[in-house]
Amino acid sequence: MNEVVAGRSHAVIAANIGALPFAKDARVRMLGVTSAKRSKFLPDLPTIAEAACRATNSIPGSVC
Repeated sequence: MNEVVAGRSHAVIAANIGALPFAKDARVRMLGVTSAKRSKFLPDLPTIAEAACRATNSIPGSVC
């Protein structure tokens, strides 16, 4: 997440706990969680499947 905020990376898949501090940061746009259900910590963030992206459940609970 720090690399995205600093502008050195365009995307990251991060664990919920690592992404939470950046949830309201305007420099970060969260697209969805990779788990089958929405995160209880970020209930307004859709799942990747809900966001009409190709879902892979290889990292459950991660945030894209």
